[in-house]
Amino acid sequence: MIIAVLWICMLLMWFAMQISTEVRLQGAVDVNHIRKSEALLLSLGGINEAIARIGQAESGISSASRNRERYWLPDGLPRHVKYRTGQATVIIKSETKKVNVNKANHSTLVQVLQKAGVQEGEADHLADLIGDFIDADDSPRANGAEGSQ
Repeated sequence: MIIAVLWICMLLMWFAMQISTEVRLQGAVDVNHIRKSEALLLSLGGINEAIARIGQAESGISSASRNRERYWLPDGLPRHVKYRTGQATVIIKSETKKVNVNKANHSTLVQVLQKAGVQEGEADHLADLIGDFIDADDSPRANGAEGSQ
C-alpha cells in the first residue's frame, strides 16, 4: 500500500514539473514576442519621426534658424528618439551618392568599382560582367560574359 502511495506521489510530482516547465517556456516565448513587437513599433516610430522632421527641414526654414535636434537633414548622423518603452536610433543618409547599376554606363561602373578599391583591369572586367547581366542582348562585351558562357 505504501508503495502505491509513493508511486502516485511521484506521478503527481512529475506532472507538476512538466506543467511548470511548459508554463516557463510559454512565458519565455510570450516575452520574446512582446520584445519583438516593441522593437518593431520603436523602429516604425523612428521612421515616422524622421519623415516628419525631414519634411520640416525642407519646408522653407532658413539655414540660420535650423536646429540640429529639431530639423533633420540626411547627413548620416545618428539621432536618438526616446519613447516610454525604449528608444530608437535613426540615421538618415542621402541617396544622391548612390549609383543605379541598371542605368549606369560602363565608365561610371568602372569609377565606382575603382573607388571601392578594385584594381583597374578587374574593375573593367566586373563592369563588363555587370553590363552583360543587365542588357537584353545575347552578345558579350569585351570582358563580359552572357548566360551561355
